[in-house]
Amino acid sequence: MPVRIKINIARGSSQEESNRNLERALREYKNKIFKLKIVQELRERQEFTKPSVKKRLQNEKAVKKNRYLS
Repeated sequence: MPVRIKINIARGSSQEESNRNLERALREYKNKIFKLKIVQELRERQEFTKPSVKKRLQNEKAVKKNRYLS
């Protein structure tokens, strides 16, 4: 499903201001992509993982999390 992300870049009066605004916009873009987990989904779709492997990894992750919390 395509996701549209809109980021406004304010134009500054000087070159430095424009660069800062661009850097800020890039940072916002990276944060939005990270929160939407788009990159993670792309990595997962690169190769097929069997359902049994997914379940095993999920169980291992849960065990590690429980050890950490207790």
